[in-house]
Amino acid sequence: MTLVRIDEFDLWQCSLLDPSSWNCSSWPNHPLDCKIYPLVLILHEGSPWLGIDTNCPFSLHISREILQQKAAAIKSTDWARIPAPAKSALIVHLEKEGVDGVVPILSLED
Repeated sequence: MTLVRIDEFDLWQCSLLDPSSWNCSSWPNHPLDCKIYPLVLILHEGSPWLGIDTNCPFSLHISREILQQKAAAIKSTDWARIPAPAKSALIVHLEKEGVDGVVPILSLED
């Protein structure tokens, strides 16, 4: 990720994004964070959850029901394939991150 200035805004730009075409250079093998957005991994009440990033304008135009269905699909496919040690490492990382504007919608624990 690199910080770029567009108009008067400082934005983070993914290093896999081709700025001339706005296409992902790793498509379709892009990172999980990109696949699930505007859902994000968060730590809620000490456990991993998926939440909606309400800072994303798109999140205001898609129904909560559709996002919950997407979250359930992510939990049963992508999350289920992550080995337990990697999940533990991710939870440690999430404990250090603070996320503003995220609404928890689905616990990833069984």
